[in-house]
Amino acid sequence: MKSSLHGFFSALFIFLFSLNGSAQFYGVSFDNNLANSGGGWSSSSTNSVFWTTTSVAAPTVTGINTTPQNGSGFAYSETDATFSGSQVTAFLESPCFDLSGTVTRIQFAYQMLGDVDSFYLEVSFDDGISYHQQVLNVATGTTSDWTVENTTGLSINGSVRFRFAVIFNAGTSSIVALDQLQFFGAQQNDAMDCPDVDCVENLTLNNTTLAEDFYRAKNQLSSNATIATNDDVTSTAGNQIILTEGFVASNTTFTARIADCNSVGASLLENYIRPDPPLAADIAYFDRFGNGYTLAELELESTSFSEQCAIGPFNIGFKPNITVEERDVVCEVFMAHRGILWREGII
Repeated sequence: MKSSLHGFFSALFIFLFSLNGSAQFYGVSFDNNLANSGGGWSSSSTNSVFWTTTSVAAPTVTGINTTPQNGSGFAYSETDATFSGSQVTAFLESPCFDLSGTVTRIQFAYQMLGDVDSFYLEVSFDDGISYHQQVLNVATGTTSDWTVENTTGLSINGSVRFRFAVIFNAGTSSIVALDQLQFFGAQQNDAMDCPDVDCVENLTLNNTTLAEDFYRAKNQLSSNATIATNDDVTSTAGNQIILTEGFVASNTTFTARIADCNSVGASLLENYIRPDPPLAADIAYFDRFGNGYTLAELELESTSFSEQCAIGPFNIGFKPNITVEERDVVCEVFMAHRGILWREGII
């Protein structure tokens, strides 16, 4: 009898493993506060609406199932709609994973009530400096009991952070709850912390829409992505930027730089140190760090290039130390290759 039971449970294990399609390597049910959950999670916000857990405080928005999907607690973000403005975003960021394998599936349980504009999960490949690839977008609507989201067909590896984002609209008390988060298909290295690097060696951004952000790689960046209309996207790589077939940058500002990874996305303005900050009324532009600049200071950026060549939708700028002869060679080469790229449907 003992032998038969052993065979039964072995078969059951194999069946469950096959059903999942891959082995779980990470799971968290947010039974403690965020800092002590699953290696340490954290929350940030655009307007003082954050994520927390039921071990810290019970939700004030009623109507959801407050019994956890798993364990003794869950994470949630809520608003009573008294915030200023039309929307507010609350972020929930994971610890940094140094993966030796590949994440192929992500599963979690969630609930949603009120006026939620969007709820999505994204991934960062540069230790949370930028989030430029959306993993999944959860359909909005009322789910007053736990609903399981199971996203398959993923291929995520390297040193990564994940971040949930929920965008609430003003005017309605709203809540999004999250529990029993699981990552499948990867092996985690002994150290959970990611390497202390500013950017990855190589970055591939395929089959996605790039939001306004800075994308960078130490060596090579390649993409066939679409840039969202009216967004400002900057790509920087140490050696090579490859835009493959399918890349679309229509009605956008797309900047590609070959530069050191540590200075990625930093324009002349962002390195400019003024003697005194400008008055709020005089600010005409904010950079990605929230620094404001006047129109006079903006002229520094426009005059940082002495020459340029315009080739179709592209403008190639040259620093003052580039000679006219060098500029002409670059423009000529780019023009020749543009004809090839155009025929192949790349640009």
